[in-house]
Amino acid sequence: SNLSFYFKQWYQRRVRGKYVAAMLKPRVDDMTWNPLSDDEPITAPKMRDMALRNYCKAIGDETDSVVAEALKKFTEFAADPAGKKSGISDVFTTVMRTAIIYDDDKSTNWHKMWKLLQDSDWEADQRIYIAALARSKDETVLRQMIKDSFAEDAKAGTWRYLYYVSYHGDHYDLAWELLQTNWDEYALRYNTTSFTMGYLVEIPEVFDTDEKLTEVETFFASKESNIGTGKKTVEETVAKIKSNIKWKKEHFDNVKQWFTNLTFD
Repeated sequence: SNLSFYFKQWYQRRVRGKYVAAMLKPRVDDMTWNPLSDDEPITAPKMRDMALRNYCKAIGDETDSVVAEALKKFTEFAADPAGKKSGISDVFTTVMRTAIIYDDDKSTNWHKMWKLLQDSDWEADQRIYIAALARSKDETVLRQMIKDSFAEDAKAGTWRYLYYVSYHGDHYDLAWELLQTNWDEYALRYNTTSFTMGYLVEIPEVFDTDEKLTEVETFFASKESNIGTGKKTVEETVAKIKSNIKWKKEHFDNVKQWFTNLTFD
């Protein structure tokens, strides 16, 4: 999509949250955290998790009863992960992400979840933990997480930590900075011909300013010695940034005004 990623970020914070919360409110009010019966539709667990997860993210209020219940479930699980998983299996992603989104200034939930990650033997759970941890608003713990991800025993793959930091949208600049800082280490670890490096090369494609375009072009030009077959992905990334810049110049002000005038009556 040519839609500016920074516009998407503005839209999600200023408009989408109110709309999604209002839309999902009637559904989550009638929703249970656990199955009502053993013969519910096969899609029900996934739909339950998606509805609760998106509502908790959108409402932006830790005193909301649904958010409070998710936070309670995380506290119980973190204290006894072996005994409580069965009680949140359908809503595991919701509980983990909500715990980080509404974490305190000391990143208490983050540190609890980091320990859960280190103790986990299941890659599916590890991915959910990492995706949630990457949502932290605390750049200090995120920087430490990326540093620790280079350990030989890092769970679920070193690249995934930075990818998730960039993927969730709150830390585009941080992810780009950390990619530049650690590029040679990633290149050495994964070989620049791998698909994995492609995920990392795509990180700066979200940018939509001439300044960032120049920065991205200059950086990758300086890495020709170990860019390998990633050169094509770099060209695609640069093309997307140029597309974002063009879209922003032509459409941003009008679309922003339209959404600013949008009401939720």
